[in-house]
Order: sequence, then structure tokens, then C-alpha cells
Amino acid sequence: MNVLHCCSACATYTLKKACPSCGKKTRSAHPAKYSKEDPFRSYRRNALYRA
Repeated sequence: MNVLHCCSACATYTLKKACPSCGKKTRSAHPAKYSKEDPFRSYRRNALYRA
């Protein structure tokens, strides 16, 4: 099964693990599942506001 990936450096979408434009590693283009009982929610929120 192919999963859509996104390059965080150049914002290119691809099906490969490495970006064809710049050669850097890609990440999943899909967000993580939401859960109200997420034990790491405070860490995610802090990382979001720091970025």
C-alpha cells in the first residue's frame, strides 16, 4: 500500500520515502489520529506554539 508523503523542506508531495526534488527524507502527509485521552497532548501543544 502506498502512502502519500510530504517533504518538509520543499513542500513536494510524493509516494517515496525520499524527496525526488531535494533528496531529503519525507514525512507522512496525514495527521495523527485525535484522542481526548492523549497522554502527550501537552508536549504537542508546546511544540506547536514554539514552532
